[in-house]
Amino acid sequence: AVSGFAQARKDKIKAVVAGSTRIVFVIRGALVLLAVTSLSDSPAFLSLLLESLHHQILFTLTSLVQKRLSTSSSYDLRGLLGGTDNVLAGLVHRGVADAGLFTGAVRSLAISPAIRDEAGRILLSAQSQLPDLLYGLVVAGDQVVTLIQPKQENLQFRASDLNLILNFLHTQPSLKGTESWTPLCLPRFNPTGYLHSYIGFVDDGSDLCVMFVSSNGTPETFHQFQQWKLAVGQALAREGALQTILDSSKRSVAARHESVFSDTRSPLLHFIYVFRPSGDRAQTGVLPQFISPQIQGPDFATAQSKAALWTQYHEVALRLRYGSAKPEVTLPDQEDAADAHALWGKPAAHTTTYQASDTCLCMGYASTEFELLAAFPPTVLPSQAHTICQALAHDVNKKSLWFFSHK
Repeated sequence: AVSGFAQARKDKIKAVVAGSTRIVFVIRGALVLLAVTSLSDSPAFLSLLLESLHHQILFTLTSLVQKRLSTSSSYDLRGLLGGTDNVLAGLVHRGVADAGLFTGAVRSLAISPAIRDEAGRILLSAQSQLPDLLYGLVVAGDQVVTLIQPKQENLQFRASDLNLILNFLHTQPSLKGTESWTPLCLPRFNPTGYLHSYIGFVDDGSDLCVMFVSSNGTPETFHQFQQWKLAVGQALAREGALQTILDSSKRSVAARHESVFSDTRSPLLHFIYVFRPSGDRAQTGVLPQFISPQIQGPDFATAQSKAALWTQYHEVALRLRYGSAKPEVTLPDQEDAADAHALWGKPAAHTTTYQASDTCLCMGYASTEFELLAAFPPTVLPSQAHTICQALAHDVNKKSLWFFSHK
């Protein structure tokens, strides 16, 4: 009702705050998305979450669904969305418990550069023999091992689209043990049309998936991709890489990254490191990627303490990017559907910022090629936290080829 009243007056309501309750609107054509929370999530983060939900809907229906809504504003979309409840709910969960959404980056599997290069070499062999192939991915769980894509910048992946794919794979357990030929829409690539994706897991029950995406939906293309999925699995097994990838994907996030920081006596509680390529690497399609251990330990023993940390991360990330976390500065223009995601495509406004609370000091530290968010006990001074962040960034950079794909 509030949204309809505002639209009738040609106003643009983006958020309403009533006591501890926050209400955020995102209006896309005839579709109104609404978030209501009594937690301390910022309106800017909630707007980004709603924008991502809108894109996940387009992932299934394309933007042509607006035609149906424009002719019948009371039309119930649930019939068209079918069994995608888990996908949409999964995206919300990832949004509030995973750094991918608010950093505009994807999680990359930490693994030997030689193994990552071998997997990429096999995909490139497929690309050279499959003229209809647009994208090829090897994914372990919800982590990217490697990918290939066109050289043309306008055809390359956007991190937000790839996160939609990772969420879809992660929330559809029925995909395991079978092979699927699934239409999907990548909103940042082309919101009006479908591409066709082959999805196959290397072994029944494993989390290692090979995915090929094409504009050609013929049965012949499916069978070609099917044969190349087998070739990928056989080649990785022959080189001894398959088992290493499977073992790496089964370890906990904490185990994968617990050796990142060499100073074991540091008061560091948690961190998120985002590799944000610039220059030639950005132009060749290297995507923003992140690493982050699990949030654990006595300082984050409750759901409330974990939620409070994520909220501080959101605030500090906004300050790094915009120079402010105020809603009037950070909320995207409702008329620009891509603006919420474009936040992560421009240089940071600050190199260092922090936010202190009774439970945590959260430090943000950025350069031209990375951003680091780190949590410390409230007794740590900002100057000490900054020094530790510099040392942590140095350690991650030394192992960058293990953590991130640079191609």
